[in-house]
Amino acid sequence: MKFIRKNFEPGLILAGRNELTDYAEAIRITLGCWSNHNALSIMDPTLGWCFGEATPPHSRLTTLEEYEELMNKEGYKVRLWKVKDVDDDSRAFASEYFRTHLLGVPYPRRHSMAKLAIFRFVNNLPWKLHMRGRFCTELVQEAWTQASKIKVNDPYRKPNGKMKKNPTPRTTENRLIAGVLVDVTDRMIDPTK
Repeated sequence: MKFIRKNFEPGLILAGRNELTDYAEAIRITLGCWSNHNALSIMDPTLGWCFGEATPPHSRLTTLEEYEELMNKEGYKVRLWKVKDVDDDSRAFASEYFRTHLLGVPYPRRHSMAKLAIFRFVNNLPWKLHMRGRFCTELVQEAWTQASKIKVNDPYRKPNGKMKKNPTPRTTENRLIAGVLVDVTDRMIDPTK
């Protein structure tokens, strides 16, 4: 599999599924979702197209080549989702915000599964849980929330308009189901290469 670079654009949300590790499986089981990871597509002046993501020990940029290796050698599954009804400038803003403000953020390791379990089973907490570090979807949400302050609707808001305080990959999947996101994987990944 290979990304079709000429079709890429900023602000695409990656939904990833790692089937090799117990930790990734525990995330999916705890959250009750297909994916266990989210990232955001970014055009970096040095690396070219890449993904901004939260991974241990801290958030970073991951190249398309690194993801292609994961997909082809380790069976990592990737879906790419685009926020509907958003202009190119807003996509670029979300992407650039991640690149300039959200790299190097620590990933929560201590009690991280407990935090996810609380996110899942107490789904509508009226406050944000604070731990050292932030999960992948939290960073993607922040980038889009910052872009929404400019001129777009925040794709991570609940259908009732309220902000999801503790987002997870399941939150992103729910936005796909609600029609806020559209699956563009077939335009972005060539499965024959």
